[in-house]
Amino acid sequence: MSFWNVPGVKAGVVTGDAAWGLLKHAKANGYAIPAFNCTSTSSINSVLEAGQKLGRPVMIQFSEGGAAFMAGKSLPNEKGVLQGSTLGAIAGAQFVRAVAPAYGIPVLVHSDHCAKKLLPWFDGMLEADEAYFSRYGEPLFSSHMLDLSEEPDEENIAICQKYLKRMAPMKCILEMEIGITGGVEDGVDNTGTAKEKLYSTPEDVFAVYKGLSPISEMFTIAAAFGNVHGVYKAGNVVLRPELLGQFQAYAAKQTGLPNPLFFVFHGGSGSEKHHITTALNNGVVKMNVDTDTQWAYWSGLLKFYRAKNGYLQGQIGNPEGYDKPNKSYYDPRKWIRECEMTMVKRVQESCSDLNNHNLVAPLRKPIVGGNWKCNPECSSKLDGLIKNINACNTSLCDVYVCPSTIHVTEVIPKISNGAQVCPQNCNFKGCGAYTGEMAVEQMKDLGLQWVLIGHSERREYFDEDDALLAAKLKYILDAGMKCIFCIGEKLPEREKGLDATMAVCISQLQQIKSMLNPATVVIAYEPVWAIGTGVTATAAQAQETHAAIRKWIAANVSAECAAGIRIQYGGSANAKNAPELSACPDIDGFLVGGASLKPEFVDIVDAISAEKWGKKN
Repeated sequence: MSFWNVPGVKAGVVTGDAAWGLLKHAKANGYAIPAFNCTSTSSINSVLEAGQKLGRPVMIQFSEGGAAFMAGKSLPNEKGVLQGSTLGAIAGAQFVRAVAPAYGIPVLVHSDHCAKKLLPWFDGMLEADEAYFSRYGEPLFSSHMLDLSEEPDEENIAICQKYLKRMAPMKCILEMEIGITGGVEDGVDNTGTAKEKLYSTPEDVFAVYKGLSPISEMFTIAAAFGNVHGVYKAGNVVLRPELLGQFQAYAAKQTGLPNPLFFVFHGGSGSEKHHITTALNNGVVKMNVDTDTQWAYWSGLLKFYRAKNGYLQGQIGNPEGYDKPNKSYYDPRKWIRECEMTMVKRVQESCSDLNNHNLVAPLRKPIVGGNWKCNPECSSKLDGLIKNINACNTSLCDVYVCPSTIHVTEVIPKISNGAQVCPQNCNFKGCGAYTGEMAVEQMKDLGLQWVLIGHSERREYFDEDDALLAAKLKYILDAGMKCIFCIGEKLPEREKGLDATMAVCISQLQQIKSMLNPATVVIAYEPVWAIGTGVTATAAQAQETHAAIRKWIAANVSAECAAGIRIQYGGSANAKNAPELSACPDIDGFLVGGASLKPEFVDIVDAISAEKWGKKN
């Protein structure tokens, strides 16, 4: 059932049964609705535009500080009154109500973390809800959040009960927090907080359900599973979304209802994709996104300034002439629009991460890698190559880049879209007296997850044989890293037909078959005769070989492994042949050589993403 079939759902702001029905639909169908903190009509429009492009529901939310900014920082916003924040949130909600129908999607309007000291703000918004309800039969906002995590649990729940009783007649949804997820930006100081406070318990969470469910079913729980805002240093907190499953199981046992809890994922910015998937599987229906979209908005301005620097130094005078006007560059409509466009892309990515899209996920997510080999000759050319990688949409396709060893550390901090940096080789011994080598331990220290081995050029020019590569693969996997493992035949074998081609591929796979695992190994099939020659296998030839490799894995490893393992094509893929090759059912991506040094690399990623992700009915 489409979300459009949920009773009451329409284009524009949805509240009450329709809003709650959307959240129930999300839970039942394995997706969540991302909630984006907005501070201006520009950021609101960016979220709405992204939702319109996807044809999916979105949530716009206002923090207390963001609402004050919305109204204008010069207005009074006294402690204990917070009239500026109240006005800003109400004005933001009214603006969304005015423009959202034109975007053709359902929108929920929400207020974010409200600590005890900010309750005057909450009261002001509820008064606006009640006034709106008395006139139109629905609240102004779809939902509100109370963050009383600094208070004892009993007081937290008691205050939530008090407000839910006030909200229930309007069918306004309450989000509450148990445990600590809020941070400094939410008016909560977590300095010195004990680590155990960052994880809720099943008993904590069920106490919320027990306290609120008799009043209304319309509440969600922001439980803590290490997802506190503002803890950005690696190792400070371990994210454990699997705890949400334990909370659901405990509540189910107590109530006799399957998965009765509706969860919210706070601190979602920067989260790894597998953590998001685990959260979705355990009843998360909403995820907050803030810092990622803030950065995306700023990056649009940054890129514009860098590109048009010479036109932004004065009202008159630019590289085209000392008397040339610059109004078309410094006009706020120009550079604000640049900010909006980069934020739109990041909002779309968040929706994709949460399965909030109209696409059917493929059995195997496509994967495309750019192998720069021993290029470029000077580091000054790296930025142009990195720009090509950063322009790729990584939400529908995994992307990795293989720089030369000397450039790896220069590339890592410049990747901004989630693409992985993947060295082109490693040894099989670790650190020590191994001149000219690179160890997995060194890669892990840099935060790397992938390494490529077995490329035909390593096999041919450096005499790397199947036994050595099997030893390398074992070393890589034992160390907890993932591997792109290359195989492929030369022209004489190809000319003899598929059996001869497969004899080579089988010999290269035989010693590693026990290590083949879809979660940790990707096979890159590269017809050696097509590499760097500009000659490529026909789509039929490539599909035939990929299918034969998958069939061999099914017979010699397992059917499950064969169905799940990704096999890339690595024979001179380019923007021109990528669409036809992408249509082959057993080709899951590309290992791209020469074309990865060109802007067309983006087109290759787009081609296989478009082909592999089908449309929902």
